[in-house]
Amino acid sequence: AISWEEGPEALEAAAQKLSAALRPSPAPTERETYARDLRSPDPIRQRDAAKRLARSRAFEKYPEMLQIAADELMKNYQTASLSDNQLDALGWLCHLLGVSAKPEFKPILEKVQADCPHEKLRRYAARYLKTPDGGPIPTEPPAAD
Repeated sequence: AISWEEGPEALEAAAQKLSAALRPSPAPTERETYARDLRSPDPIRQRDAAKRLARSRAFEKYPEMLQIAADELMKNYQTASLSDNQLDALGWLCHLLGVSAKPEFKPILEKVQADCPHEKLRRYAARYLKTPDGGPIPTEPPAAD
């Protein structure tokens, strides 16, 4: 509590603090929204984030989202009982990694294809082990010129 005896400076400082506390937080950035949604326990939010990243190719702008997608896929693909929404979300994570055509994600898709208890997800992983033009994902990054 501030008293009048503390002077106008103390009152002004307290008013500014209160004003700052009541001001709404800034909206999350696009990057923060993608990261939050990819890590969400809600499979629909996770699916929608992966879908938006893949379709807009925003992973080129935010390449760290691919690692988040890979981490979420590896964390969940062996879960024995997955809902249809969870399988769909994991399928979109496979899709996102596949359309990126980044060689570092090929072993993850191969692991899902080989070890996943869900046939549907194994098929998704196999499909996305190919680049968008139908060729296999390269095992090595392109050589620098």
